[in-house]
Amino acid sequence: MVRVGFAGEFVPRAIIRSQFLDGSVHEQSASVSGDHQSTCPKLSAMVKFFRNIFNSYLLTMPRERRVVIVESLLTPTHLRDMICEIAEGVTILSCWEVSNIGARKLENRVRELLKVHGRVEKWNEICEIKDEDWNLIEEANIIEDICVRFVFCCPLERGQAIQAQGAEHGLPSVKSVRVPLGADFLLIPGFVREAACEVIFEQNGDDICLPKMIHSIVGRCPLDLRKRMFESILVTGGPSLIPGFLHRLKAELAEAAKGSLSKLKQCESIRFYRFPDQCTEVYLPWLGGSLFGALQDAVQMRSISRETWIEDRSIPDWTDYVRHGIPCGKPELER
Repeated sequence: MVRVGFAGEFVPRAIIRSQFLDGSVHEQSASVSGDHQSTCPKLSAMVKFFRNIFNSYLLTMPRERRVVIVESLLTPTHLRDMICEIAEGVTILSCWEVSNIGARKLENRVRELLKVHGRVEKWNEICEIKDEDWNLIEEANIIEDICVRFVFCCPLERGQAIQAQGAEHGLPSVKSVRVPLGADFLLIPGFVREAACEVIFEQNGDDICLPKMIHSIVGRCPLDLRKRMFESILVTGGPSLIPGFLHRLKAELAEAAKGSLSKLKQCESIRFYRFPDQCTEVYLPWLGGSLFGALQDAVQMRSISRETWIEDRSIPDWTDYVRHGIPCGKPELER
Protein backbone atom coordinates (compact mmCIF):
# COMPACT_ATOMS: atom_id res chain seq x y z
CA MET A 1 0.00 0.00 0.00
CA VAL A 2 1.24 3.49 -0.90
CA ARG A 3 0.27 6.66 0.97
CA VAL A 4 0.30 9.93 -0.97
CA GLY A 5 -0.43 13.51 0.01
CA PHE A 6 1.00 16.99 0.48
CA ALA A 7 3.69 18.07 2.93
CA GLY A 8 2.39 19.67 6.10
CA GLU A 9 -0.88 17.74 6.13
CA PHE A 10 -1.59 15.25 8.89
CA VAL A 11 -3.58 12.74 6.82
CA PRO A 12 -2.66 11.37 3.37
CA ARG A 13 -4.92 12.30 0.47
CA ALA A 14 -5.15 8.66 -0.58
CA ILE A 15 -3.95 5.17 0.34
CA ILE A 16 -3.64 3.16 -2.86
CA ARG A 17 -2.37 -0.20 -3.98
CA SER A 18 1.00 -0.54 -5.64
CA GLN A 19 -0.65 -3.07 -7.97
CA PHE A 20 -2.43 -1.52 -10.95
CA LEU A 21 -2.76 -1.51 -14.72
CA ASP A 22 -0.42 -4.24 -15.99
CA GLY A 23 -0.04 -5.78 -12.54
CA SER A 24 2.56 -5.12 -9.88
CA VAL A 25 5.26 -2.46 -9.93
CA HIS A 26 7.63 -5.43 -10.00
CA GLU A 27 7.46 -8.16 -12.60
CA GLN A 28 8.90 -11.63 -12.18
CA SER A 29 12.23 -12.09 -13.93
CA ALA A 30 13.31 -15.26 -15.69
CA SER A 31 16.08 -16.01 -13.20
CA VAL A 32 15.28 -18.20 -10.24
CA SER A 33 17.56 -18.57 -7.22
CA GLY A 34 16.72 -21.37 -4.81
CA ASP A 35 13.09 -21.30 -3.76
CA HIS A 36 12.68 -17.57 -4.26
CA GLN A 37 12.09 -15.83 -7.56
CA SER A 38 14.06 -12.63 -7.94
CA THR A 39 12.21 -9.50 -8.99
CA CYS A 40 13.31 -6.64 -11.18
CA PRO A 41 11.68 -3.22 -11.43
CA LYS A 42 9.66 -2.48 -14.53
CA LEU A 43 10.29 1.07 -15.71
CA SER A 44 7.05 1.43 -17.68
CA ALA A 45 5.03 0.35 -14.66
CA MET A 46 6.86 2.83 -12.43
CA VAL A 47 6.16 5.66 -14.88
CA LYS A 48 2.46 4.75 -15.02
CA PHE A 49 2.39 4.44 -11.27
CA PHE A 50 3.73 7.95 -10.60
CA ARG A 51 1.60 9.47 -13.35
CA ASN A 52 -1.42 7.82 -11.78
CA ILE A 53 -0.52 9.35 -8.39
CA PHE A 54 -0.10 12.89 -9.72
CA ASN A 55 -2.95 12.90 -12.24
CA SER A 56 -5.62 10.90 -10.40
CA TYR A 57 -4.99 11.56 -6.71
CA LEU A 58 -2.86 14.67 -6.14
CA LEU A 59 -4.13 16.58 -9.20
CA THR A 60 -0.92 18.54 -9.58
CA MET A 61 2.11 18.71 -11.87
CA PRO A 62 5.25 16.98 -10.54
CA ARG A 63 7.53 19.65 -12.00
CA GLU A 64 5.94 22.30 -9.81
CA ARG A 65 6.85 20.67 -6.50
CA ARG A 66 9.66 18.95 -4.69
CA VAL A 67 8.93 15.31 -3.95
CA VAL A 68 9.61 13.58 -0.64
CA ILE A 69 9.70 9.78 -0.83
CA VAL A 70 9.56 7.82 2.42
CA GLU A 71 11.19 4.46 1.85
CA SER A 72 12.93 1.62 3.61
CA LEU A 73 16.62 1.96 4.47
CA LEU A 74 17.16 -1.28 2.57
CA THR A 75 15.52 -0.24 -0.70
CA PRO A 76 17.52 -1.80 -3.58
CA THR A 77 19.77 0.65 -5.42
CA HIS A 78 18.44 -0.32 -8.86
CA LEU A 79 14.93 0.63 -7.75
CA ARG A 80 16.11 3.90 -6.22
CA ASP A 81 17.91 4.92 -9.43
CA MET A 82 14.63 4.71 -11.36
CA ILE A 83 13.21 7.67 -9.43
CA CYS A 84 14.43 11.03 -10.71
CA GLU A 85 13.63 13.65 -8.12
CA ILE A 86 13.92 12.88 -4.44
CA ALA A 87 14.44 14.74 -1.20
CA GLU A 88 15.86 12.79 1.72
CA GLY A 89 16.14 13.55 5.39
CA VAL A 90 18.06 10.67 6.93
CA THR A 91 18.36 9.75 10.58
CA ILE A 92 20.89 7.00 11.18
CA LEU A 93 20.02 4.71 14.06
CA SER A 94 22.60 2.55 15.78
CA CYS A 95 19.95 0.31 17.35
CA TRP A 96 17.76 -1.37 14.78
CA GLU A 97 16.77 -4.80 13.56
CA VAL A 98 15.34 -6.20 10.33
CA SER A 99 12.82 -9.02 10.07
CA ASN A 100 10.61 -10.40 7.31
CA ILE A 101 7.66 -10.60 9.69
CA GLY A 102 4.87 -8.38 8.45
CA ALA A 103 1.64 -8.28 6.48
CA ARG A 104 3.00 -10.40 3.62
CA LYS A 105 4.19 -13.07 6.04
CA LEU A 106 0.78 -13.04 7.69
CA GLU A 107 -0.98 -13.47 4.35
CA ASN A 108 1.31 -16.36 3.44
CA ARG A 109 0.49 -18.07 6.73
CA VAL A 110 -3.25 -17.68 6.02
CA ARG A 111 -2.71 -19.34 2.63
CA GLU A 112 -0.83 -22.23 4.24
CA LEU A 113 -3.55 -22.78 6.83
CA LEU A 114 -6.35 -22.58 4.26
CA LYS A 115 -4.67 -25.21 2.09
CA VAL A 116 -4.88 -27.62 5.03
CA HIS A 117 -8.03 -26.58 6.90
CA GLY A 118 -10.03 -24.45 4.46
CA ARG A 119 -13.05 -25.79 2.59
CA VAL A 120 -15.42 -24.61 -0.15
CA GLU A 121 -19.16 -24.97 0.38
CA LYS A 122 -20.97 -25.68 -2.88
CA TRP A 123 -24.68 -26.09 -3.38
CA ASN A 124 -24.56 -29.85 -2.81
CA GLU A 125 -21.26 -30.59 -1.05
CA ILE A 126 -18.34 -29.32 1.01
CA CYS A 127 -14.97 -30.00 -0.62
CA GLU A 128 -11.32 -28.99 -0.44
CA ILE A 129 -10.08 -25.84 -2.12
CA LYS A 130 -9.21 -26.55 -5.75
CA ASP A 131 -6.99 -24.68 -8.19
CA GLU A 132 -9.89 -22.82 -9.79
CA ASP A 133 -11.01 -21.75 -6.32
CA TRP A 134 -7.53 -20.42 -5.56
CA ASN A 135 -7.65 -18.36 -8.74
CA LEU A 136 -10.85 -16.71 -7.52
CA ILE A 137 -9.36 -16.17 -4.07
CA GLU A 138 -6.29 -14.40 -5.46
CA GLU A 139 -8.21 -12.32 -8.00
CA ALA A 140 -10.64 -11.04 -5.35
CA ASN A 141 -7.88 -10.40 -2.75
CA ILE A 142 -9.78 -12.58 -0.29
CA ILE A 143 -6.59 -13.41 1.64
CA GLU A 144 -6.09 -9.73 2.45
CA ASP A 145 -9.76 -9.45 3.35
CA ILE A 146 -9.40 -12.35 5.79
CA CYS A 147 -6.38 -10.71 7.44
CA VAL A 148 -8.24 -7.43 7.87
CA ARG A 149 -11.64 -8.73 8.97
CA PHE A 150 -11.33 -12.14 10.57
CA VAL A 151 -7.92 -12.93 12.10
CA PHE A 152 -7.08 -11.98 15.67
CA CYS A 153 -4.35 -12.47 18.25
CA CYS A 154 -5.34 -14.88 21.00
CA PRO A 155 -4.03 -14.69 24.61
CA LEU A 156 -0.52 -15.87 25.41
CA GLU A 157 -1.46 -19.24 26.94
CA ARG A 158 -3.72 -20.17 24.04
CA GLY A 159 -1.11 -19.04 21.53
CA GLN A 160 1.54 -21.21 23.13
CA ALA A 161 -0.83 -24.19 22.98
CA ILE A 162 -1.48 -23.55 19.28
CA GLN A 163 2.24 -23.35 18.53
CA ALA A 164 2.93 -26.57 20.44
CA GLN A 165 -0.03 -28.74 19.41
CA GLY A 166 -1.57 -27.11 16.35
CA ALA A 167 -5.25 -27.74 15.68
CA GLU A 168 -5.27 -30.48 18.35
CA HIS A 169 -4.71 -28.05 21.22
CA GLY A 170 -7.90 -29.26 22.97
CA LEU A 171 -9.14 -25.78 23.91
CA PRO A 172 -12.65 -24.49 23.15
CA SER A 173 -13.02 -23.86 19.44
CA VAL A 174 -13.45 -20.48 17.76
CA LYS A 175 -16.40 -19.74 15.49
CA SER A 176 -15.87 -20.34 11.77
CA VAL A 177 -16.93 -17.82 9.14
CA ARG A 178 -18.12 -17.97 5.53
CA VAL A 179 -16.91 -15.66 2.76
CA PRO A 180 -18.59 -15.44 -0.68
CA LEU A 181 -16.48 -17.08 -3.38
CA GLY A 182 -18.16 -16.64 -6.74
CA ALA A 183 -21.33 -18.74 -6.61
CA ASP A 184 -20.00 -20.70 -3.61
CA PHE A 185 -18.73 -19.93 -0.12
CA LEU A 186 -15.23 -20.19 1.36
CA LEU A 187 -15.33 -21.73 4.84
CA ILE A 188 -12.69 -20.28 7.16
CA PRO A 189 -12.32 -22.47 10.27
CA GLY A 190 -11.83 -20.80 13.63
CA PHE A 191 -8.39 -22.39 13.91
CA VAL A 192 -7.23 -20.46 10.83
CA ARG A 193 -8.48 -17.22 12.35
CA GLU A 194 -6.63 -17.67 15.63
CA ALA A 195 -3.49 -19.45 14.38
CA ALA A 196 -2.53 -17.07 11.56
CA CYS A 197 -1.08 -14.37 13.84
CA GLU A 198 1.19 -16.86 15.60
CA VAL A 199 3.66 -16.29 12.77
CA ILE A 200 4.47 -12.95 14.43
CA PHE A 201 5.33 -14.53 17.79
CA GLU A 202 6.83 -17.91 16.88
CA GLN A 203 10.19 -18.53 18.53
CA ASN A 204 11.52 -21.24 16.22
CA GLY A 205 11.21 -19.62 12.81
CA ASP A 206 13.99 -18.49 10.51
CA ASP A 207 13.20 -14.84 11.29
CA ILE A 208 13.52 -13.26 14.70
CA CYS A 209 10.09 -12.87 16.28
CA LEU A 210 8.75 -9.42 17.13
CA PRO A 211 9.13 -9.62 20.96
CA LYS A 212 12.74 -10.81 20.70
CA MET A 213 13.48 -8.14 18.13
CA ILE A 214 12.21 -5.42 20.49
CA HIS A 215 14.27 -6.83 23.37
CA SER A 216 17.33 -6.98 21.12
CA ILE A 217 16.93 -3.35 20.06
CA VAL A 218 16.31 -2.05 23.57
CA GLY A 219 19.23 -4.12 24.87
CA ARG A 220 21.63 -2.11 22.71
CA CYS A 221 20.38 1.20 24.07
CA PRO A 222 22.05 2.96 27.04
CA LEU A 223 21.07 1.47 30.39
CA ASP A 224 19.27 4.56 31.64
CA LEU A 225 17.04 4.62 28.53
CA ARG A 226 15.90 1.00 28.39
CA LYS A 227 13.04 1.28 30.85
CA ARG A 228 11.83 4.45 29.14
CA MET A 229 11.95 2.66 25.79
CA PHE A 230 9.56 -0.02 27.03
CA GLU A 231 7.28 2.72 28.32
CA SER A 232 7.06 4.43 24.92
CA ILE A 233 6.68 1.84 22.16
CA LEU A 234 5.18 3.00 18.87
CA VAL A 235 3.90 0.25 16.58
CA THR A 236 2.96 1.11 12.99
CA GLY A 237 1.50 -0.78 10.06
CA GLY A 238 -1.75 -2.56 9.33
CA PRO A 239 -1.07 -5.68 11.47
CA SER A 240 -0.83 -3.47 14.57
CA LEU A 241 -4.60 -2.92 14.25
CA ILE A 242 -5.41 -6.63 14.51
CA PRO A 243 -7.68 -7.23 17.54
CA GLY A 244 -5.66 -8.36 20.54
CA PHE A 245 -2.29 -7.55 18.96
CA LEU A 246 -1.00 -5.03 21.52
CA HIS A 247 -2.28 -7.09 24.46
CA ARG A 248 -0.48 -10.17 23.14
CA LEU A 249 2.70 -8.23 22.37
CA LYS A 250 2.77 -6.85 25.91
CA ALA A 251 2.37 -10.35 27.35
CA GLU A 252 5.10 -11.72 25.06
CA LEU A 253 7.52 -8.95 26.04
CA ALA A 254 6.92 -9.64 29.73
CA GLU A 255 7.30 -13.39 29.18
CA ALA A 256 10.59 -12.95 27.31
CA ALA A 257 11.95 -10.85 30.19
CA LYS A 258 11.40 -13.53 32.86
CA GLY A 259 14.79 -15.12 32.25
CA SER A 260 16.67 -12.00 33.38
CA LEU A 261 16.13 -9.94 36.53
CA SER A 262 17.39 -6.77 34.86
CA LYS A 263 15.03 -7.22 31.89
CA LEU A 264 12.18 -7.95 34.29
CA LYS A 265 12.69 -4.60 36.01
CA GLN A 266 12.90 -2.83 32.65
CA CYS A 267 9.56 -4.36 31.61
CA GLU A 268 7.68 -3.40 34.76
CA SER A 269 5.68 -0.86 32.78
CA ILE A 270 5.16 -1.60 29.08
CA ARG A 271 3.18 1.08 27.30
CA PHE A 272 2.20 1.80 23.71
CA TYR A 273 1.46 5.06 21.96
CA ARG A 274 -2.13 5.05 20.73
CA PHE A 275 -4.16 7.60 18.80
CA PRO A 276 -7.79 7.47 19.96
CA ASP A 277 -10.55 7.29 17.36
CA GLN A 278 -8.02 7.17 14.50
CA CYS A 279 -6.18 4.53 12.49
CA THR A 280 -2.99 6.55 12.15
CA GLU A 281 -0.86 3.42 12.57
CA VAL A 282 -1.53 2.70 8.89
CA TYR A 283 0.15 5.89 7.66
CA LEU A 284 2.48 7.06 10.45
CA PRO A 285 5.65 6.67 8.31
CA TRP A 286 4.01 8.89 5.69
CA LEU A 287 3.24 11.45 8.41
CA GLY A 288 6.95 11.68 9.21
CA GLY A 289 7.67 12.45 5.56
CA SER A 290 4.89 15.05 5.55
CA LEU A 291 6.37 16.84 8.56
CA PHE A 292 9.85 16.75 7.02
CA GLY A 293 8.52 18.07 3.71
CA ALA A 294 7.01 21.05 5.53
CA LEU A 295 10.54 22.17 6.50
CA GLN A 296 11.35 24.12 3.36
CA ASP A 297 14.99 24.87 4.18
CA ALA A 298 15.79 21.27 5.08
CA VAL A 299 14.12 19.94 1.95
CA GLN A 300 15.90 22.44 -0.28
CA MET A 301 19.33 21.58 1.13
CA ARG A 302 18.79 17.84 0.72
CA SER A 303 17.02 17.86 -2.64
CA ILE A 304 18.46 16.36 -5.81
CA SER A 305 17.44 18.30 -8.90
CA ARG A 306 16.54 16.68 -12.18
CA GLU A 307 19.58 18.27 -13.83
CA THR A 308 21.92 16.76 -11.23
CA TRP A 309 20.32 13.36 -11.66
CA ILE A 310 20.63 13.48 -15.46
CA GLU A 311 24.31 14.33 -15.09
CA ASP A 312 25.21 11.68 -12.51
CA ARG A 313 22.46 9.06 -12.90
CA SER A 314 22.83 8.35 -9.20
CA ILE A 315 20.61 8.93 -6.19
CA PRO A 316 22.46 9.19 -2.84
CA ASP A 317 21.30 6.96 -0.03
CA TRP A 318 21.98 7.03 3.69
CA THR A 319 25.37 5.33 3.30
CA ASP A 320 26.62 8.34 1.31
CA TYR A 321 25.68 10.63 4.17
CA VAL A 322 27.41 8.36 6.68
CA ARG A 323 30.66 8.12 4.73
CA HIS A 324 30.92 11.62 3.32
CA GLY A 325 28.29 13.75 5.05
CA ILE A 326 27.20 15.20 1.71
CA PRO A 327 24.99 14.08 -1.19
CA CYS A 328 26.67 11.56 -3.51
CA GLY A 329 29.90 11.96 -1.55
CA LYS A 330 31.03 14.87 -3.75
CA PRO A 331 32.88 17.69 -1.95
CA GLU A 332 31.78 20.27 -4.52
CA LEU A 333 28.12 19.76 -3.56
CA GLU A 334 27.15 21.68 -0.47
CA ARG A 335 24.58 20.31 1.92
